[in-house]
Amino acid sequence: MNAELVAGIQERIIIPTAYLTDYLSSLKALSHNNHTTPIIQTLDVAQNCTRSIDWNSFAQAPAMLDATNAFEDGENARLDWSQAAVEE
Repeated sequence: MNAELVAGIQERIIIPTAYLTDYLSSLKALSHNNHTTPIIQTLDVAQNCTRSIDWNSFAQAPAMLDATNAFEDGENARLDWSQAAVEE
């Protein structure tokens, strides 16, 4: 998918660990119930969040991801993308 996005001059999509439960739930809605809206919304959020990270700085990118709780694990992990905007 990311190869196609890059070929179309679009931002890649990265699914942070803290967003994995939401992503898997949207995939389940698609595969089990043929509901497309959740996966589209999930991928849109992930792409917008990926766009907000400064990937040009090796030091800055992990710091921004850490500030957004992207590395948190478990069902209760939640992203805080408002911190990415503050760090920019």
